Amino acid sequence: VKGPITGPGEMYPALQRVPAGTALPDMKYGVKEYFVSGMAAGKPYTTRILVRQPDDMSKFSGVVVAEPMHASGNSWMFYFTRIYMMRNGHISLEIDPQKDGTEATVVKANPERYKVISLADMNQTNEILAQVGALIKGNGATSPLNGLRARRLLMMGTSQSAGTLRGYLPAHGTWRMPDGKPIYDGFLATSTAGMPIPKIDVPLIQIATQTRSE
Repeated sequence: VKGPITGPGEMYPALQRVPAGTALPDMKYGVKEYFVSGMAAGKPYTTRILVRQPDDMSKFSGVVVAEPMHASGNSWMFYFTRIYMMRNGHISLEIDPQKDGTEATVVKANPERYKVISLADMNQTNEILAQVGALIKGNGATSPLNGLRARRLLMMGTSQSAGTLRGYLPAHGTWRMPDGKPIYDGFLATSTAGMPIPKIDVPLIQIATQTRSE
C-alpha cells in the first residue's frame, strides 16, 4: 500500500458533478487515494483505491461500502447513495480492478500521476477485489483506515459494476479471511436485468432495475 497519493497533478475523482450542497466538502467528508500492489491470477498488479471518509473520523460508523469502479469512470453507487452514506458516517471504498476501464478513464486523465498503474488482464479482477477487501477488513497496520476498525464490509454495484460484483460471487466462498469468515459481509447489485445470482452465505439484495412504472 502506498499513499495517500498527493501528485503529480490532480486526482481523478471518479464522481460526476453533484447538486450544490451534496458534495463531499459540504458533508464534511474528504477523499484519499492509495496505490495497492500484489499478485493476482499469477501476475503482478498495481492499481488505485479511493477512501471517502468523514473529516472527523470519530464519526465513522464502522461500516465500509466498497464499489468496483464502473467502466464509465464514475462511482455510480456512491453517487446514488452518497447523502445517506455520509449522513451515517459510512466510508466509501472505490476499487479499480479492471484493466480496460481503469486505463481508459483513470490513467488517461493523468498519465504522469498514474504511470505506476499496471493491470495484466481481466482475470485479475476477482483476486484484486478479494485482496483489497481483506486489507480493509483485516484492520492491520497497512490498512488505509489508519487503525480504525471496519466492523462490516459490503460491496455494491450497478449495471456494469453489478456485473463485476456478480462475477465475484462464485469466488466469495473461496477467498476468505484468515479465520475462514467472509471478506464481504453483504452485497447489493442494482440494474442487473434479473440475471441469476448464486446462493451465498451472507445477505445479498438484487434489484433488477433502477426504474419503476407508475
